[in-house]
Amino acid sequence: MRAEFNNRLIGILLCGSYAYGNPGPMSDIDLFVIIDDNWRQKRVIYRENMEFELFINPPQQIKKELTNGTDSTIDMFARGMILQDRDNRMQSLKELAIQLKTDGPTELSDEEVNFIRYILSDALKDLQDCIGNDQIFRIQYSTLLNILIQEYQRLNRIWKKKPKDFLQYLKKHNEKEYLIFESLSSREAPEILYDRINRYITNLLEPYGGPVIRCDWQTTPDVLKLD
Repeated sequence: MRAEFNNRLIGILLCGSYAYGNPGPMSDIDLFVIIDDNWRQKRVIYRENMEFELFINPPQQIKKELTNGTDSTIDMFARGMILQDRDNRMQSLKELAIQLKTDGPTELSDEEVNFIRYILSDALKDLQDCIGNDQIFRIQYSTLLNILIQEYQRLNRIWKKKPKDFLQYLKKHNEKEYLIFESLSSREAPEILYDRINRYITNLLEPYGGPVIRCDWQTTPDVLKLD
C-alpha cells in the first residue's frame, strides 16, 4: 500500500473477524485503505494462500457513509483496529463511528413502520399459499425468515447484521429471543413452522398495530423523477 499510494495513503483499518478476534477457517482479511484522492475501489488480492479484501476510499466517502447511517461501515469502523493513521483522521472517523453505533439507528417513521408491517404480512400470506408443497414451502420460509431478521433489527433499532452474526448477537443480549429464533430455524413440518412464525410475527407487530394486508403509499415529487 505504501509503495502504491506513497504520500496519498492516509491510513489503514483492519476490520472483520481478524480484528474482532474470532476468525474462522474460511475468513479473509478485510482492510479499509483510506487515500487522499477522489476515487474508490474494492480489490481482492492473495498473499501466501490468504485472501485480502481491500476497500479503498477517500475519507470524505467514509464520513458520508457514517453520517448517512450505513450499517456495515459504522460497525466496521467502530470495531476495527487502526493499523496506520497519518494525521489522526482515522481516529476521528473511528470515534464518529463509535458514537453513532452507541446512539443506535434513527427512529423509524410511521410510514416505515407501516411498510414493515405490510412486508411481513405479505410474506406470511405467500408462505401460507405454499403449504402443501414441501420444497417450495422451505424456500419461501427461508426467504421470510431472512426478511424477519432484517425487519426485527429495524424495529428494535439494532444496527443491521448478517443472519449468522444476528443469532450470536441475540444469544449474548437477549436469550429469550435467541431461543425463539433458534426454534424458528428448525426443520419441522410446514404446518408447525407456519403456525410458529405466524404467531411470532403477530406478537412482534402487535405494539405497532398488528399485521396488515393492505398498505397504501405515495411518492413525493422529489422522489419520482420523470424524463
